[in-house]
Amino acid sequence: MHSQRFLTKINYVIQCRSPTLETYMTISIALFVLLFARPFGVGTPERDSYISHLVKGDELYHSFDNQGALTEYKKAYDIAPDSFATLKRMISIYGDMGRLRLHKDTSSESCYRQALVYADTLVARFPGRAESHFWLALSQGSLIPFVGTKEKIHIAHSVQEEAKRAIEIDSDFALAYVVLGIFQREASKISWFERLIANVVFGADFSGSLEASESYLRKSVTLDPSNSYGYFELYWTYKAMKNPDKAVLSLKKLMAIPPTNAREQLQMDEAKRQLALVDGNP
Repeated sequence: MHSQRFLTKINYVIQCRSPTLETYMTISIALFVLLFARPFGVGTPERDSYISHLVKGDELYHSFDNQGALTEYKKAYDIAPDSFATLKRMISIYGDMGRLRLHKDTSSESCYRQALVYADTLVARFPGRAESHFWLALSQGSLIPFVGTKEKIHIAHSVQEEAKRAIEIDSDFALAYVVLGIFQREASKISWFERLIANVVFGADFSGSLEASESYLRKSVTLDPSNSYGYFELYWTYKAMKNPDKAVLSLKKLMAIPPTNAREQLQMDEAKRQLALVDGNP
């Protein structure tokens, strides 16, 4: 009876939009192995407490209460700081909070840097997992607006390498293609001076194209049609390509995907604003 209740909790912890039964069971078993393959150092009560904090944190996270979710995730981290499930959530919550506070106050950069600390740990402990490299790429890329030209280029190079590494490990990892799609779009905009620094100082080629950006992003939403981030970034790529029809279509597909957290709600609100601009509404 205890094991059944425990597995039920594990199932809830998994963050899937609409998994098949097979996928659900596979991931659940994987997390079960992850949690019990290493000793907690104490008995069952601490394991139950750990899962309870993750479950409560996920409930709050999907209720758009990031601060409450962070409180629960921190409690889980205190119990199992080296768990993949814990580190992943700490990266995600700090990254989301950084994005929600971007351009609003000075705490955004601090949140992103917190996410990066956990992402570095995740890669160090789980280098063979695609998600580890994706989270590191995302955390690094989030800091680009806060640094100078040379550091921007250095970070961008690392972002590209980490995203590619994620795909080498798992070619079906949809979100890694989103990162590469953004990279290609932004790299297509860099100035001749930034390109010179990249080529001469770092020996890196930072050429990018909107066509490559579109290709990566289309791959992402093909792999995961419920990937709202892919559709959102496709909108910006199509807008840069001056293709309003496809841009609007991308937003409409995004609008059909219910947000599951505060960051996705922010994305939805921005999509509504962009559609209003296209329609000529105030």
